[in-house]
Amino acid sequence: MSDWIGKANREDLTYPVAAFRESLVKRLRLLRKYKGALHLTRAGAAARDRPAVLFEHLAASITPPHERDRSVVDADLLMLAYAAITPDGELPLDRIATHLTNLGYQYDDGRPIARYDVLHYEANVHDILVNIAEPPAGRRPRSQISAVASALARTALQR
Repeated sequence: MSDWIGKANREDLTYPVAAFRESLVKRLRLLRKYKGALHLTRAGAAARDRPAVLFEHLAASITPPHERDRSVVDADLLMLAYAAITPDGELPLDRIATHLTNLGYQYDDGRPIARYDVLHYEANVHDILVNIAEPPAGRRPRSQISAVASALARTALQR
């Protein structure tokens, strides 16, 4: 959160933290909310202190399920494909947006998909990939992924 404005000391004022927590609860199912507190799920407890188990769980969790909206599945697959070939680098969000537009996705008024849209669609895999890294020493682009995130994307695509 080195690039976030403000103190980043409250989740309701620090959107990326809130979004990541939501992905840990809803998409990854490593945590659950109970009586206002976060608790490990069975999957979270099983992965505790077991990196290989956690890696496999994450790979299974970020593989786009077919029952989701087709546009979200396509966006996730493009994000994973680019992440898989971008070890320790920056994801080409503009290119991903262009691909989505070329696939026929657009706004009701005809505007094409933009970089911002690729970062902010519902429960996206981008938020997960960029958070799989060592804490940055300073500011870094929000589209930068680690070598581990790239390996995770490759594993997810092979499922």
